[in-house]
Amino acid sequence: MHTWSRRLWELIGGACLASFIASFLGGGNHSWYALIFPLVLGNIAVAAILSLVLVPFSRTNNHSWGKFSFIVCFAPCYVMMLRISYAPIFLIVVGIITLALLVIKFRYIPHISGRSNGVIIILVLCSVVGGSYKNHLYLQSVNKALSVPKLAKSENTGLEAPDIILVSLDTLRADAIVGERSPNYDLPFFDGMRHSGQWWDYAYSSSNQTLPGHTSMLSGKDALASGVRYNFNQLPGPDKLHLVSEYFKKSGYKTAGVIANALIAGNMGFDRGFDLYDDITTPRFGLRTACENYLSQASWLGILVPRKIVSALLSKTSFRALQKPPRGMGAYTMRERGKVINEQAVSALEQLYENEQPFFFFLHYIDVHHPYGAPQPFDGLLTKDLPPLANRYQPNERLDGMITLDQLDVLRVDLRSDDLKIHTAAIAAADYYHHLYLENLMFLDSLLEEIRDYVEQSQRPTLWVITSDHGEHFAENNVILHGNHMFQDSIRVPFILAGPGIDGNLRRGGIPDVADIGPTLLEYAGIAIPQTMNGRSLLGSHDLPPKLHVVTDDVRLMLRMADYKLIAVREGSSIKATHVYNLAEDPNELDNLLGRSAMQEDLIDALSEELQRDTFEAGGGNMSAEQNAALDELGYVDSHEDH
Repeated sequence: MHTWSRRLWELIGGACLASFIASFLGGGNHSWYALIFPLVLGNIAVAAILSLVLVPFSRTNNHSWGKFSFIVCFAPCYVMMLRISYAPIFLIVVGIITLALLVIKFRYIPHISGRSNGVIIILVLCSVVGGSYKNHLYLQSVNKALSVPKLAKSENTGLEAPDIILVSLDTLRADAIVGERSPNYDLPFFDGMRHSGQWWDYAYSSSNQTLPGHTSMLSGKDALASGVRYNFNQLPGPDKLHLVSEYFKKSGYKTAGVIANALIAGNMGFDRGFDLYDDITTPRFGLRTACENYLSQASWLGILVPRKIVSALLSKTSFRALQKPPRGMGAYTMRERGKVINEQAVSALEQLYENEQPFFFFLHYIDVHHPYGAPQPFDGLLTKDLPPLANRYQPNERLDGMITLDQLDVLRVDLRSDDLKIHTAAIAAADYYHHLYLENLMFLDSLLEEIRDYVEQSQRPTLWVITSDHGEHFAENNVILHGNHMFQDSIRVPFILAGPGIDGNLRRGGIPDVADIGPTLLEYAGIAIPQTMNGRSLLGSHDLPPKLHVVTDDVRLMLRMADYKLIAVREGSSIKATHVYNLAEDPNELDNLLGRSAMQEDLIDALSEELQRDTFEAGGGNMSAEQNAALDELGYVDSHEDH
């Protein structure tokens, strides 16, 4: 036992020394104090394993275990240095000489005494504690610096044009605005915008998910043309995909954005072309990502332990300051989260109005996304007369009494039940949740009224475009949420266009899609529409001519051709039809005509031809930790099917 403990002590000493050196070789994206804790933790674990494996071979007078441990624990870092370009040549040369001496002259290098070994361990462990605390303080200072985004002033370019505000209301289905209204369900902002401008019954999104929906909205390309078709993709770089913000900035506009969903945060690439991009209510994990990337290549911890576990470990230790976004909720509750966005929006508009240049402002809310539950005076306006929820569907009291994924997961299972009693209760619960969702929208309507009033005080001409990235389901077709099917209410979104030069109170025919936003905004601003955009400008007052609409995610495809709709799934390089509907006769998609419609083969052929222009690149980039964390927070990773 004494021999084993002495060997373990020596092995830990070598591991600590290797960790300390490796922490200084992490590159420019992170400092030694961010790396020292995970490196030491992983290497000490390796040393403990080595002690168990090698103790039978121990010789009492051999004191080389510390050197051996150093070589083993430093090896991943050294191999990484040989692979990357930023490692200075002298480090590689020194590393080669050091390793050669340790390997060739293994027995002849003076051994490290027990006292020296102990000093090394104590110093490294002190560095771990001090470094972790220093990293925590540094991350707190980073968050504080980001908490008040500022727009740099610039000289007037002489450009005269209306301001443009694009409002994206995450997870808003179209019929919430244009559908039938129950008593007490009032939407003065949306009704006022429809009265003063043009609107459609609905538009199609390019996907049933956030990332591709916003990519199309901001790029003028549908999901096939952009190559982004579901939330697990990454936004292509500026060499492959330009955003409308880049065109506006190049043309002399000031550009600003305020967003509430981490999937479209600046570190996801969506801040391109924006002079100010305020995403400070979303957690930011860029520094943690850099640390994870280094550990995955240069440490046994990152190589042997799944990345999700490493990420969780870092989040609870050295990077715990990143668990909270730069700006929190303050005095507001979760039900009032949109009030924080309004404060950010007013701050951004104040700065935009200090410039004489026209501006493009992208404003995004997430208030109708789950969790469901509105603040007073909207809470209960639509649900007070409904039958009470069964106990299994009661709200989560830990989150301000809101409906969270915990309840929605129970509901989703019950909607599939063959037990009539359970299924009936699930339908009633889904209807209750739908009314909660509409109460959320009434609250959001009040927030937008405040922003409209503020904009009107400026007396500057302003174009408004109001839409969403995707919809939401409440037991229609026995499904809920979004991202897991291609039925209508998941992919139909509102579309309103209002401002100078736009005819008022006009309901237009035809079906736009969110990819039409880019060309519409650019033409309105007098900016040439790039030929790479496959959306179309919606300016005018005529009904839109029919076109093929393709909506996609990672597995599913939807084609709308005239009155017919096809839903299919990918099977390798081929597609398999799963649903066919005649929407003119069956708008609620209750009668699946699969195998019974003469149009089925024509729809499949049309979809196959459309897929010839698909630019999706499988494996085009690994998801970042930011993306994984955002998806997990929103419930996509564990709660949405077939991903």
